[in-house]
Amino acid sequence: MVVDALDECADRSGFLDGLMSFLKEKGKFKLLLTSRQEVDLDRLIDPIASHRLPLKDYMGSDIKSYLNAELRTRIEEGALKLGRESLITDIAAAIEKKADGM
Repeated sequence: MVVDALDECADRSGFLDGLMSFLKEKGKFKLLLTSRQEVDLDRLIDPIASHRLPLKDYMGSDIKSYLNAELRTRIEEGALKLGRESLITDIAAAIEKKADGM
């Protein structure tokens, strides 16, 4: 079972209670949860998590590459006009910081 974007669930506790009931009823099965790392989710998931993979640590270079390519494409197409070329780096850095690995 795959559950994507658990951090966007409005009733996280209720969802995980239902998931725990399902686990008890169905027994052992494989589950993949994706979510931004948040304290309340960490507390709720810890009892059922056997492995964790913090993707945030690996996403920075991908985000940076994507932003640079996207900004350059928009400049080439005339959708973005900058007074100086060095602004690309500044814009990409600001967006990358706000993305926080997501």
